Amino acid sequence: MPDTADRQVLNSRKICDVCSEPGKPFSVLSNAWEEHLRSKVHRRHSKHTSISREEWIAQEKAKGLARKAEREALKAAEMAVKAAKEAEEARK
Repeated sequence: MPDTADRQVLNSRKICDVCSEPGKPFSVLSNAWEEHLRSKVHRRHSKHTSISREEWIAQEKAKGLARKAEREALKAAEMAVKAAKEAEEARK
């Protein structure tokens, strides 16, 4: 009969409550637990624990739209400056 006692330690897993979603538990091997706590996935999930995931997504979307509007305003200003220079050069 094989000795399987060591396998329980080797293959044991921990469930991360921060990274888990309803109905989708996120489990990590016990020997990789410390590495998971420093991982990008865990940090990303721990950022929005104070608010719901949907609220966090809405905030990120609003930030992205604000950046897009700012870029468009800068492009419009650059185009206006360029058009003014071209008009001034055409007068000469």
